[in-house]
Amino acid sequence: MVENKQNQEELKEFAEYQGKKLALLVSSLKLSNEEKQAMIEMAASASFEKLNQLVDYLEQQYLRETGSNIDDVLVGELEKWQKHYAKQDKQISKKTMSELNSIEKEINKFGE
Repeated sequence: MVENKQNQEELKEFAEYQGKKLALLVSSLKLSNEEKQAMIEMAASASFEKLNQLVDYLEQQYLRETGSNIDDVLVGELEKWQKHYAKQDKQISKKTMSELNSIEKEINKFGE
């Protein structure tokens, strides 16, 4: 009986956690308030299994949306650094070639 009560308490805590998670995920959706309210009402009457599936699905969608934004930012940063280093590389190559040409001229003076 103690184990059954403990299982019920764990289930209750998990259900509360899932409910809070659902509320957070629904609030982050790009839907109207009416659509969000309808989704919450639908979830309230859903079975525990269906509720878990909905939370999992919404979490995946949330991660896709926020992840794609992060990817766009990262690509932009990488492109910025690529341009920066390409410019530096070009400057270094130009300077190195100039120095090599100077050295070549000095060597040619000795050969004349």
